[in-house]
Parts: sequence; structure tokens; C-alpha cells
Amino acid sequence: MHALDSLKQTPVMVAVRREYEEDKTLPIVQLLVAKGADLEDVRGNDNLSLLHFASSTGKADIVDLLIANFTPHLNLRDTRRSMTSLHRAAYNDHADVVYRLLVYGADANTVDKDGDSPLKDAKRKDNHLCCKLLEAPYSDLRRYATIRQKVAAFVSLVPHSPFIAAVLGCRSCHFTRALSSTP
Repeated sequence: MHALDSLKQTPVMVAVRREYEEDKTLPIVQLLVAKGADLEDVRGNDNLSLLHFASSTGKADIVDLLIANFTPHLNLRDTRRSMTSLHRAAYNDHADVVYRLLVYGADANTVDKDGDSPLKDAKRKDNHLCCKLLEAPYSDLRRYATIRQKVAAFVSLVPHSPFIAAVLGCRSCHFTRALSSTP
């Protein structure tokens, strides 16, 4: 579980970094966690954590899994550019990850070695939704998270339309799978 490959990566690091579809990555990482994979002390080159990798690639479910299984340092900086996971998610236009990181308590005011904040990175790349999230007051994000959780919990108890499944991001819902498989 903790063996390193030729690039000095553990199996869990390889799984998180790979460009699998998210619905394929999560079960692999869950299996590795169940088998005892270490999530906390995994660092790649430049002090990149699993949270950095998941944020860079937009794997929101992996971000949730990492935060649920240990308390990662949300504002950990890499050694090359001093970027946090929030910087990486905002730069790569992963609004769902930006949202989660903000709700979990990531600091939107951190700056990298060039003095750029996650908001500045998002603006530079014209990532409009990420900009809106980074500009929103924290209390608004928390209130939205609470409302969304309550609605999602209610909807999970009753049958719902494909539209509602898509809006709520019900990845496990058979409606969502059917929608994503249509051309």
C-alpha cells in the first residue's frame, strides 16, 4: 500500500493523479483507503498533497473523501509557486472544488509567490463561476451549503426527474448516469 513506483508515487497518489473519469477514480481510492492507504503524509514533488492533485483535476468527490478521512491542511502550499489547492482549483476552472474548499474553510486571501490570489488566477483564465464563488461572502456559501444539503437529503428519499438529479449533482442516481451516457 505504501510502496513507491519508479516515479516515487504511492498507489493512492497514482489513482488520484490519473485522468480517469471521476466515477472510476472514487471507487479505486476508496478501495485503497479500505486497504490502509495513507492519505495524510502523501506528498509528491514540490510538496504537492493529494488535495492539490484532486483540486487540480477537478475531482470533487475525492476532495470530499480526503476531507472526510483526515483533516488535510487546506492552505498547504507547494514549494515551487506557493500555490494552495484553492489556487489550483480556481486556475483550472473547477468551480465545484472551489466551492467545497471554501465551505471547508480554505483561505481565499492566500497569495502565491507572485502575489496572486486564487481570485486573480481565476480572473486571468476567465473562469467566471470560480470568480463569483471567490467573491461571495463566506456566510452566503455556508448558507447555500446547508440549503443544498437539506434539499439533496430530501430528494434522495423520493424519486426525482433527470433535471433535478443533474441540478443536485446526484452522481449515484441512475437518472444522472442515463443523462451522461446519452450523446
